[in-house]
Amino acid sequence: MRKGRKIISVILCMLLAFSMIPVQSLAATSGDYDYRVLDDGTAEITDYTGPGGDVVIPDTIDGYTVTAIGGWAFSSCAALTSIDIPDSVTTIGDGAFYECYALTGIDIPDSVTTIGHYAFNDCDALTSIDIPDSVTTIGDYAFWWCDALTTVNLGNGVTTIGRCAFEYCYDLTGIDIPDSVTTIGAYAFSYCYDLTGIDIPDSVKSIGDSAFYSCDALTSIQVDENNPAYSSDEYGVLFNKDKTEL
Repeated sequence: MRKGRKIISVILCMLLAFSMIPVQSLAATSGDYDYRVLDDGTAEITDYTGPGGDVVIPDTIDGYTVTAIGGWAFSSCAALTSIDIPDSVTTIGDGAFYECYALTGIDIPDSVTTIGHYAFNDCDALTSIDIPDSVTTIGDYAFWWCDALTTVNLGNGVTTIGRCAFEYCYDLTGIDIPDSVTTIGAYAFSYCYDLTGIDIPDSVKSIGDSAFYSCDALTSIQVDENNPAYSSDEYGVLFNKDKTEL
């Protein structure tokens, strides 16, 4: 009997717990989007089920302001060619556009502060990207293997370029790292074969191993002697080049 009462008590506690979950936290669907309502009363897109092509994300869904594109929301949408993100969005989640092979253009509004890990990983058709000043963090592998990417404009608010963020961007020819950047992750630009020049500002305090490894076309590297990258011991690990070669 005592065991039976204990089981009933546990069941009642579970029912009570579920009854306290706000209704708005449950998943919902509107048109081509699945979404959930966040604690602050705004919406996060969790999945896109539409046909692709040129997609304009609405700034509101069922009366909720869209502030986040959730993890893997558009991942593997092979027919997606362009995306228009409303200026209400502050977060592009992990893997949000992972393996969107046909995506050629994206306009990131200046409301976005975070680009998650793997956010645009393997977007083969993406040729250029403008990162607005509002973005502070570019996640690990964010643009990994975007091998058609030729132009990257980093905003003046970026502080962290994640591990392998632009690795295997073979066609990337140049990039200006703003004075706001303090951290460049390991392998961040490795195997960017067409990268010809790089200027590392004094603001950078941490550069990961092999950050520019196998950048075979590098002919100009500007590094202050007080910068961690200047050390002769680390130089070859970072760039796979000897200073006398430049």
